[in-house]
Amino acid sequence: MEVKMRRILKAIAKALAAVAVLVAVWVESLGRFVLRCLPGYQLPDPVDIVEAYDEAAVDAKVEPSLDKKIAGIQAAADCLFRQQAPAPEMIEGLSPKTMTWLGALDADMLLAVAKAKPEDLREHFALRRQIRGLLRYEDDAIAEYRRAVEADQRVPKRPSPRRKQDPGFSLPAFGPVC
Repeated sequence: MEVKMRRILKAIAKALAAVAVLVAVWVESLGRFVLRCLPGYQLPDPVDIVEAYDEAAVDAKVEPSLDKKIAGIQAAADCLFRQQAPAPEMIEGLSPKTMTWLGALDADMLLAVAKAKPEDLREHFALRRQIRGLLRYEDDAIAEYRRAVEADQRVPKRPSPRRKQDPGFSLPAFGPVC
């Protein structure tokens, strides 16, 4: 029984080796055919190819993927909610519109962004399905919200005459206790 299995495995190994050789032969013959079809074609100098790739790499501006952008937005929103400055790698690749939008959000909205599912944020940014209680991702909505917040901050706040200020609990020896 073992002898038969070994023979079968050897036959399979020979067939796989033959397939590899067959592919190599086909590639070589196809390459010769292409060179015969294009008689004036000259292969480029490898140094020129390397220089072209180097120039393209310098000129290329790598744009992070949408998932990475959303993760950065969520991390930045979490930092802003905690009243900390976001790290540069969090905001890398984010547009000025996104930064303005994040700067306009209040604490509740920042927390909603930080805890939202990436799919929900993707839909919110595409303006297909809005997240409840979160500022729309449109230039007009952002500008109008910022104007409304600024106008609200200009109005002086007076305490309600019905509500009395609680002096707080204090001990004479320790001062007011929070």
